[in-house]
Amino acid sequence: HGIAGAFRRSIRGDKRGLDDTFQEIIDERDIGFGVSEGWLCEPVGKLIHMRGLNLNAAHSRFGDFKQDELAKLMEASNWYEHVASTYKEHAAGRRPIIFVPPKVEMAKRLQAELVAAGIGARYVIGQTCTMTERPQIYQGFRSGAVDCLISADVLVEGFDEPTADTAIFTRNTQSRGLYVQCIGRVLRPLPGVVDGLEHAEQRLVAIAASAKPYALILDLVGSSLKHELITLASLTGVDKQRDDES
Repeated sequence: HGIAGAFRRSIRGDKRGLDDTFQEIIDERDIGFGVSEGWLCEPVGKLIHMRGLNLNAAHSRFGDFKQDELAKLMEASNWYEHVASTYKEHAAGRRPIIFVPPKVEMAKRLQAELVAAGIGARYVIGQTCTMTERPQIYQGFRSGAVDCLISADVLVEGFDEPTADTAIFTRNTQSRGLYVQCIGRVLRPLPGVVDGLEHAEQRLVAIAASAKPYALILDLVGSSLKHELITLASLTGVDKQRDDES
């Protein structure tokens, strides 16, 4: 008798492959498959350099940056102003989720910065009540009363809101798994767009004609000669992008 397993994701933080447990990987469906088959919206990326953020001094642990060090470097680089200006220039009128480091005070201060700039932002952190406060925030986002959501390591997995069409990824990372999980939150087509369509060509045409023909991924990255950063460019095999190049 054999054992078969189905996994929602094959990218592990400890960098061990599923072949350590299973003799054979029968099939693997990634974001590229979902896009080409018309189950996901195509991600369109812009790489935006924060020139004041130098990551060479940061150290890694468990396959990603030490979050305390990363947060200090980001706060010393006018990060809040960078995020606000990026939102205004590239995401105004869209439905963004802003992914920030898992630091409560950073999420709170960024919300204050965005609200002061006239942007209706709400943060979601671990302490945000799941029974009352979170549903109210999500409903506000769905209705348009909330312009954007700020996620401090909360909306990375299991959050399903197809109206979200933009990911502003501000937490520089070396973790491919974390990055894929985050951008996956904004790749779902709008409700009803691909329902009942049997063929990929039909689904692709339907998505292209919908109010959400693609998902925008904004990568805010610092400079680093020491670390390899995961961005949409590296994820899709594009080695280099100029500032703001799609």
